[in-house]
Amino acid sequence: MPPRLLSSHLPRRLALMLALLFLLGGGLVVAASQHMPELRQVLTLGAELLAAAIAFALLAALLMFHLLTRRLHLLAQEIAAFRASRFTQPRRLHWARDDGDEIDRLAHDFGELCDRISQQLAELQQHDVQRRELLANVSHDLRTPLTLMRGYLDTLLLRHGELGRPEVQGCLQVAARHAERLGRLVDDLFELARLERPADPAALEVFSLGELAQDIAQKFALPAGERGQRIEARLQGFIGSTVPVCGDIGLVERALENLVENALRHTPEGGSVGIDIAPDATQAPGRVRISVSDTGCGIAPEHLPHVFDRYFQAQRVEDSADAARHHAGLGLAITQRIVALHGGTIRVDSTLGQGTVFSFDLPLASGHAPLALRPPAGWPAALPAGPAPGAAGSAPHPQAGPAQQAEAACRQADAARRLAEQRLALALRGAQDGLWELAPGAGQLQVSARWQHMLGRQADGEATLALADWQALVHPDDRDAVLQALQQVLADGSERYEQVLRLRHADGRYLWVLSRGSLVRHASGTPSRLIGVDTDITRTKRIERLVEALAEGTAARSGEGFFRALVQHFAQALQVDSVFITEYAGARHARTLAAWQRGGWRPGGEYPLAGTPCEQVLQQGRRSFIGSGLGRQFPREAGCEGYLGLPLFSRDGRVIGHLAFLHGQALAEDRLLESVCRIFTARAAAEIEWLQAQRRRETAIRVE
Repeated sequence: MPPRLLSSHLPRRLALMLALLFLLGGGLVVAASQHMPELRQVLTLGAELLAAAIAFALLAALLMFHLLTRRLHLLAQEIAAFRASRFTQPRRLHWARDDGDEIDRLAHDFGELCDRISQQLAELQQHDVQRRELLANVSHDLRTPLTLMRGYLDTLLLRHGELGRPEVQGCLQVAARHAERLGRLVDDLFELARLERPADPAALEVFSLGELAQDIAQKFALPAGERGQRIEARLQGFIGSTVPVCGDIGLVERALENLVENALRHTPEGGSVGIDIAPDATQAPGRVRISVSDTGCGIAPEHLPHVFDRYFQAQRVEDSADAARHHAGLGLAITQRIVALHGGTIRVDSTLGQGTVFSFDLPLASGHAPLALRPPAGWPAALPAGPAPGAAGSAPHPQAGPAQQAEAACRQADAARRLAEQRLALALRGAQDGLWELAPGAGQLQVSARWQHMLGRQADGEATLALADWQALVHPDDRDAVLQALQQVLADGSERYEQVLRLRHADGRYLWVLSRGSLVRHASGTPSRLIGVDTDITRTKRIERLVEALAEGTAARSGEGFFRALVQHFAQALQVDSVFITEYAGARHARTLAAWQRGGWRPGGEYPLAGTPCEQVLQQGRRSFIGSGLGRQFPREAGCEGYLGLPLFSRDGRVIGHLAFLHGQALAEDRLLESVCRIFTARAAAEIEWLQAQRRRETAIRVE
């Protein structure tokens, strides 16, 4: 219905008044004509009546104008008062009605507009405060590991040749550890930003929540055992270990790992952490509730409303202060967002002195519901360590007898297990760790399928390796040290085994592996078997070698010598085709300071930025990463697939150059590696500033 342009109330009133006026004038004229026949008197009386009618019409018009403008004047006063309050104090006119005339409706809409503007300004102020707090927290968390890494690396540079190899190795390990912490923080920030984008929905699929919980419990079992903690997964109200739910398995795994890691971090030695899965009694029947509980000291009641805020860290046990410094406080915020993407809610219940429980709900897969039937006698209450997730089969008929229900449940679980084995065989190929078991007397090593997948070998289950075959996989330089460490554990009766070694991958390259194990004894005290896990640390070792090579290669160098050593060692350590460093020459040009390409030096000189990926880095001061297709986007870079450009900033924040990597094959994005690169870009920026200062001094001398 189109809006009314004019109200019907005012014209109706005005027409009624004019009609009364003319009726009155006409009556007076008729009466006068009957009593005064003289024409002069009639004309005189008519003129007087006409003048009176005009005067009355003017007075009536003035009155109507006042009635109309009085409300407009009040509305203008309210608008001026709202503007004077800087739009923070809403204004309301008591006489404004939504069903009145145009002025009434205008005043009513103005009141609603004031409320909306004030609310939006309050939200903007709150967001601005949150933004400043976020920037302050991020700056602090980024500056701390960078400062520590810079301190250790400066120590290596200043005392090069004075420190022994153990001291050098210790400094590099500390720097690598803080670089890993920095990479983890950057990954968390990007993960949280990605989850908060509405354009990135969750990839929903059906998977077994029970098996996922058991896998996570097994993953954290070894580190928990080293701290004297216990962790277990328990299932309530379901038959078997298959609890099919609908969700993004990667995101749900991340949420559970965040909660379990948080619980272990705040649980003292001797405590326990539990993962419980049960039907959700508070929601619709088609949902399941997952709870992660610990036996820590609990959270103070005043802290509970803030546990899901970014960067909030509630210290719950006395010895958790050191651990809290290594975590940014983003894990629970990420978990809350993941749960929200699945349409669930996350709750926290805590009692001081007893512990804390985090719980959230997920939707069950369509056609599956928790069974009211109790497991038969002898069935385990906790989740068995079975195969991987999956879902198949159908629920037993509710009117069937107990025996038929149990048989149908067994068929359902068996079908789900077979389906899960196929999916898990593919998923575990990308795993980065694997279990092994050594029987001292048998001379054999039992390895899991995950261990075989880590080394690029096809496997559907556990395998037995002869000790000689396993030794053949160990790098020749590490073989003697590993065998000596194993013999020492078995001979001395040490409870823990830990060794860093290299194992040969199926493609011929060697992986760096951190091997840790625990010794199990017979009742008589003699060693029974050694059970352990191998974790792929190739990425960490790569960073260590890179830092060590760059620190040694650029030590005691400056100017052009530093630039040449930097690009050469970067190219050799990262095995990329080309690395070069430039100085921003202005006017859309860059000057190459040093360039290493395919094992040789490339000529320097100035080049235009137009049509190159360097333009964005130097003119906008932004990192640029192109994983593949570089030659298609920039024809001048034909023959190259991947590119990474990092800007170099002066002390006053100006872009003065950039460090770039080019490769003929696709590049994989590695935030941890970039964090290490930025350490040396800061040194390169300082060298460029020194060169620029030298040029200015030489110019001043020539002028004098």
